[in-house]
Amino acid sequence: MPSAHDVKDDPAYHQLFGHSRMVVELLRLHTPPELQESLNLQGGILSLNTRHHPTLQDKREGDRTFLVARHGEPQALLVRLEFQSTQDADMNLRVALYNALLWQDLRTGKTTPTSPEGEVLTAELPLARQASSSSPHALLPILPFVIYNGEERWHGRQGASLRDRVELGSLRGLAPLQLDASFLLIDIRHTELPAAPRGPLDVLFALERLRDDPAEADRVLRELLRILPNEPEHASLREAFRRFIIGVLKARGIKLPAEALSTLEGIVSNFATSIENYGKKAANKGRQEGRQEGREEGRLEALRLFRAALQKLEGVALSDEELDSLMVHLVAANLTPEAIEAAPLETVLSWTKPQPTKPKKR
Repeated sequence: MPSAHDVKDDPAYHQLFGHSRMVVELLRLHTPPELQESLNLQGGILSLNTRHHPTLQDKREGDRTFLVARHGEPQALLVRLEFQSTQDADMNLRVALYNALLWQDLRTGKTTPTSPEGEVLTAELPLARQASSSSPHALLPILPFVIYNGEERWHGRQGASLRDRVELGSLRGLAPLQLDASFLLIDIRHTELPAAPRGPLDVLFALERLRDDPAEADRVLRELLRILPNEPEHASLREAFRRFIIGVLKARGIKLPAEALSTLEGIVSNFATSIENYGKKAANKGRQEGRQEGREEGRLEALRLFRAALQKLEGVALSDEELDSLMVHLVAANLTPEAIEAAPLETVLSWTKPQPTKPKKR
């Protein structure tokens, strides 16, 4: 499967993280225990439609935003997810902008609850009422995640502060007045994962890391069927995984029978065979390229031998026929430039004479 695909514009990736189970696992597996203790992960998680349009009409969209219930408190925690396939030195600046726009939209009532597929939910939801702060001037806390699937390790320091980038110089007293923002980084390819997936989030991260190990990817896909059996409560998340896997296979040029693509089971059962066929095609292509490279290398080696022989015969006039005979002998004798240089002049001259052909045996 391809190296880091662009998750920013991958609708299947966004749909995967629209499911509360994925967000619950993200919070349980990738946040400090003290934070988890304050969250009511059984109390429901609500996806919010956050499409920000500042006054200059510069469209800014956070990838995913959720409301998460808190124990013993009427206000929810806001969880933001930003998906990255490439590194961004201005990530903390973007996080600051998105946070400010989210607070602004919450205060003006521009956010709406949505389904994992992005459909607006019009039903009255108790958790939606927790999007309001306790007073007109209070703001809900925000936990910003950056989920990065790039090949190289993220160079920026995790949690690096925006305020640290401000060059105050002698104006250090202004530090408390500077805008600040940081984020919690999930570097998928460099995050430790268990041998056996604990849930669908582990499966997704494992697939991101196993794009060049088809056999292991096949094992992880079979684990996905165990984790998400074909039951009604898993239908939406299974569909999101199906679309994601099809996109990954398509990007790599791996073809499955059309009838196999309609279900997760069909994809998984045909995956190993399709990978094997893909490997055979890749091997054949490699052999063809190798033969071509071998021919090119052979041509270059023949030219090196011919040049060495001509240097040895400098000043000797040769006909086209003698030059042809010399080239044939050099290639057939499997010589090296060093051997040609060490050979006596009379020997090299003999190579310019047509070689007698052996009579064919009857």
